[in-house]
Amino acid sequence: MSAFSVEAGLSCLKNMIGKQVANQKITIIDNGMLRNGFSSSKFDAEGAPTQRNIMIDKGILKTYLHNTSTAKRFNTKTTANAGLLSPEPTNLIVEKGDFSKQELFEQVKTGLYITNIWYTRFQNYNTGDFSTIPRDGIFVIKNGQICKPIKGIRISENILNLLKNVAAIGNKPERVIGWEVETPVVSPAVLVKDVNITRPVD
Repeated sequence: MSAFSVEAGLSCLKNMIGKQVANQKITIIDNGMLRNGFSSSKFDAEGAPTQRNIMIDKGILKTYLHNTSTAKRFNTKTTANAGLLSPEPTNLIVEKGDFSKQELFEQVKTGLYITNIWYTRFQNYNTGDFSTIPRDGIFVIKNGQICKPIKGIRISENILNLLKNVAAIGNKPERVIGWEVETPVVSPAVLVKDVNITRPVD
């Protein structure tokens, strides 16, 4: 969502301002002022006071992340996301929904509970095609109940399809940061339908 990525041809959100890019259940915020946020600060790298930016509002893309230079080229105002080289997010927040984790499970007839992913790689930044490897805990859900663990799968998807296929959102946000999650994220559990799962041929 950085304006630099859009200009560099490394974003599937080019020319998408004002358009629906996700299910209407999805609202994503970048908040540089988040209390106790891992990347919170009073000012960005250009000295602009940090702020709360609603990037996706009920599925509609509202803004890219800007510094003063990209804002001038896009004829808008800085979002106070200046990094040392280009605009970058601070604390990304997926707004919570209405369901407990168990209530999310109960909506699944046949599916997977994926607790963690790594080695997320984009095959095409322009279209949003990516793959990632679930790890740590992958469990089969049958008729709303976790029944057994599995291993050896890969998610091969498109980020726009993933966002549009969100079916329900949990009500308990959790902080996520790790080796491949350099930008701190706050997100509840999310139920997504029709995710493309692959596994090696035996």
